[in-house]
Amino acid sequence: MQYLYQMIFFLVCNNLLIRLGGETAVAVFDVIQNTSYLILYLFEGTGRAMQPILSTYQGEHNRQGMRNTVRLGFTAGLTVGGALIALVELWPAGMCLLFGIAGSASEALACTALRLYGAGALFAGINILLCNYYQACENEKPSFLLETLRGAVLLIPLTFVCYAFGLQRFWLLFLLTEAGSLAVFLLLGLGGRYKKAELPEERIFQRTILSNAEDVMDVCRELEAFCAEHHPTVAVLTVPQHVAQPLADRLVALGIRGFWNFTNVEISVPEDVYSEDIHFVDTLLTLSYHISRSNQE
Repeated sequence: MQYLYQMIFFLVCNNLLIRLGGETAVAVFDVIQNTSYLILYLFEGTGRAMQPILSTYQGEHNRQGMRNTVRLGFTAGLTVGGALIALVELWPAGMCLLFGIAGSASEALACTALRLYGAGALFAGINILLCNYYQACENEKPSFLLETLRGAVLLIPLTFVCYAFGLQRFWLLFLLTEAGSLAVFLLLGLGGRYKKAELPEERIFQRTILSNAEDVMDVCRELEAFCAEHHPTVAVLTVPQHVAQPLADRLVALGIRGFWNFTNVEISVPEDVYSEDIHFVDTLLTLSYHISRSNQE
């Protein structure tokens, strides 16, 4: 949808700018667009780098890891992107020189337009990072709504509004669109409204067990308190083999009625308790068989 929105915007914008300022206005618009690629791709690259890490932590229900990744991503994106935006604000003539309109009749108008664009580029970067965040968390609706706000719902009407105020004020379009989209998104709570239901963080017990008896005993004591409070019925075992059976016995006593066992050793459980044992060697052989069969066909 993003590319469809862009195509419609370019068609509308080019026609209006030709009426406002002819070739000069269109040339300035080209400089704005090329500058936007330099700036916004930094935010886009940061967002894409966050996505696989966030998706992994999302699958692990690791909320702290997600928070740290978002904090680092936003800090890095806004720092690098903000530095480039500051350069555009302080030296717009450099962009004119870079894109070949320095010394022309378009330069003065382009400098004004670039400064107004830079004010909106920071909001655009925040919007891009937010969209990538929601996509990584498999929460596509907020991402789609924010993209639609900034790509069509606000952008197209504001294009005509800014056109009515003349060429000098037309370049406020980018600031009004990006800041307005973020404001509407936050004020209406669109990010939280479509949030997927998740287990509360306090209802997920995750610990790393070292290969020593003391560590196992410490975890068992924590398990007792956790099970007494939350009464879980299913456990995922990914512990060293020599502690798998003692830990399973303790978990059965604490009320666990099902195991997803990744320890690569079968555990003994009572008849009323179910255990699904995952054997990595067997699954690897199955995978190799299917690959060999597909190659023969």
